[in-house]
Amino acid sequence: MLKFMIRWIVIIILIPVFTGCAHNSYQSINTGDFPALRKNHDLSIGWRIKAGDRYTELDGYVLNNRYFIMQDLELWITLLDSAGSEKERKSFFVIPTSLSLNNSARFQVEFTNHVKQGDRIRFLYRYKGVEGHDETVEWMNSFEEVL
Repeated sequence: MLKFMIRWIVIIILIPVFTGCAHNSYQSINTGDFPALRKNHDLSIGWRIKAGDRYTELDGYVLNNRYFIMQDLELWITLLDSAGSEKERKSFFVIPTSLSLNNSARFQVEFTNHVKQGDRIRFLYRYKGVEGHDETVEWMNSFEEVL
């Protein structure tokens, strides 16, 4: 009887372990959902803007175009007014911390300022690019786009 109970307890414990993966599957990124796109030699960034009542949400993705692995990818996203003055800056650390070639990851930041006509967005990104066993390069780049 004790063997029978132990067997059922083990089965009850293992069911959520084995079925958890079926419910938490990876959701691929549909790049067509993001109307704005910047393709650089190393990284592509796609994004969209959603205005809320009290905030502006910038939702997007990054795609590794260049390196075998990009490690520790960081984004600094700055909202600028039409004259180029900084309104607000946010940072985002991309998860997973190692982004392999041709793979993408999502990001999302919220600004408390509303976007006005003529405002711009500045993306600054930094990462470590891994080519081989000992070949690592640290890189930083930035660009601006009118919203």
